[in-house]
Amino acid sequence: MNISANELKTRGALAIEEALTTETIATITVRGRRAYVVTTMDDYDDFREWQLDKALRETENDLEAGRYEITNNIEKHISELRHD
Repeated sequence: MNISANELKTRGALAIEEALTTETIATITVRGRRAYVVTTMDDYDDFREWQLDKALRETENDLEAGRYEITNNIEKHISELRHD
């Protein structure tokens, strides 16, 4: 469901609450363009858990496939992290 920024301004959180009674996410539009997504904290927590599980699976796949580098020099490693 879409909620316009003007509707959000006039109706506040009630507009979001109503939108989320039928959908798991609501899109807030600004000047007719989708700008933001809102959801419940429970659904957001589930999404974050899914993201972290996905990242863990990707890391495990990289390790299994040998796509990693062992760095024995901590200073070099920190420098590389800061430049990425």
